[in-house]
Amino acid sequence: MENILKYFKLIKPYLKLEFIVIVLSFISSIIALINPILLQVVIDKILIQSQIYLLGYIFILFLVFFILSNIVSYSSGYMSTYIGQGILKDLRKKIFRHMQRIKLSEKLELESGDFITKVNDDTAIVSSYVSNVFGVLITHIINILATGALMFIFNETLAVIMFAVTIIEVLISLKFTGIVKENEREIKKVHSKSMNFLNQFFSGFKYMKAYNKEKDSDKKYSDLIEDFIKFSFRGYHISFSYQTLLLMVSFIGSLSIYGIGIYNIYLGHMSVGTLFVFDIIAERFTTFASGIVNFNVEMQTILVSIERLESLSTLEMEEEVKDYTITADNNGNNYIISFENVTFAYKEKQVLKEVTCQFEGGKSYAIIGDSGSGKSSMINLMLKFYDFQEGNIYLNNIPIQRIPTASIRNDLVAVFQDTILNEVTIEENIRYGNYEVSQDEIEYVAKICCIHDFILSLDKGYQSNVGEIGDKISGGQKQRICIARALLRKAKGYVFDEAFSNLDKELEYQIYQNLINKFRDKLIIIISHNLHLMSQFENIIVLNGGIVEAIGSHEELLMKSTTYKKLYSRGDYNHE
Repeated sequence: MENILKYFKLIKPYLKLEFIVIVLSFISSIIALINPILLQVVIDKILIQSQIYLLGYIFILFLVFFILSNIVSYSSGYMSTYIGQGILKDLRKKIFRHMQRIKLSEKLELESGDFITKVNDDTAIVSSYVSNVFGVLITHIINILATGALMFIFNETLAVIMFAVTIIEVLISLKFTGIVKENEREIKKVHSKSMNFLNQFFSGFKYMKAYNKEKDSDKKYSDLIEDFIKFSFRGYHISFSYQTLLLMVSFIGSLSIYGIGIYNIYLGHMSVGTLFVFDIIAERFTTFASGIVNFNVEMQTILVSIERLESLSTLEMEEEVKDYTITADNNGNNYIISFENVTFAYKEKQVLKEVTCQFEGGKSYAIIGDSGSGKSSMINLMLKFYDFQEGNIYLNNIPIQRIPTASIRNDLVAVFQDTILNEVTIEENIRYGNYEVSQDEIEYVAKICCIHDFILSLDKGYQSNVGEIGDKISGGQKQRICIARALLRKAKGYVFDEAFSNLDKELEYQIYQNLINKFRDKLIIIISHNLHLMSQFENIIVLNGGIVEAIGSHEELLMKSTTYKKLYSRGDYNHE
């Protein structure tokens, strides 16, 4: 219940509009109740008693109320749509901002398809419910009370029958709530799996073709479709059974009303117009009573969507620190990162053990080791993507727990192996690193990354759209654009985690030399499989099984590090 109430708070900014919608709905209900009374006059006074002079007045009243009803209906619908779209916008923004702040470890546990369906589909369901529930419930209740009162005025016996029918329908709906909710959960799960599969299919299209996996992909998607159809049919059977029971009860109620009504007309206790009008009022009562009855069943779909959205809100977020700011000169000197006996485990598997080392501004460092030795984990800990269990990491002698995450990531910029480019121009992709730079600065970093000439060779140069040029841009060229983007950040330190993996050795070495020459006052950390490049560093950190085995230059490590000597001798790091 607490979770549901939390979402109801979304309507708070729109309460005034919601009140107007409720008032308009009330007016609409009154107009709808006037029409049957006018019909009774037509039947009893004009048709039976031949008071034909009333016909003109009645038609004018029908026309007036018709026009008024449409004006009210349009106004109410417009404001309801405005409220619904406003709540949907607010809810999606709230969830998106929350997701931006969750820990990286939490994000890795999410499936993209499931996340997308939650943000797109479940938010739409919940916002529609929140925006309409008050108006619908109040309108329904007002109409039930009004029509119920009119029914008792016209005939108490028939009114009692209608209320008895409604009570039986409520009991039937209570029996179906659990079944509907469980089936809705299964449909949502299958839909999320389907979305996740399609995302993987799209992103891995080339590999699917390269491995001749078309049939395998077809089978997987067909199985998902079959599951979806299975639960959809189950939902149909549940809905059909539910609606059939309601119709049966309603049918018996209608037969009883007509039987008793006709008998009363025969006895002279009721006029034909009265039965006719009672039937119209009873039908309206049934419509709104069924809405309340079905509300309980429909609510199960809403509850499933709320459960799914709540699974996002419970994800652990990065801690925000506001009481400390790192101070260092603009050139990055005196910017020091220190590991002191740091131990880190992920999913109960130890990755780093008692790591102690230091990275100083104005120097370049290489981190090497076998796959899984903890190289990238060190970078992740520096950037506060994960929390370590023992020891500590310091920035200028300040524990990183006390430093705002945004401050750390502004001062220490990382480029990873993944090349994430937006489908905008090359200039916009590079400018993403820093929007407040000139064209000259963009071209300057592009030259450092040896990508400037390639960009100029394109028909539109820096204005070429990444989505349009497609296969004209290689993986290595994409990596260099990403590196240029990072250099625009004007940070105190730069980390390149396999950021040169798609480059040949000569090009990688050239970019490294450009970085050293142009950013000699910055902290530079590189993880690479090019041992020729790594051997140029004066500061090489060798990891072995999550432990720092040795630190030193190429010559020093050949003398004191078994792991380094093994890697060098077998050529594991010669990137061909």
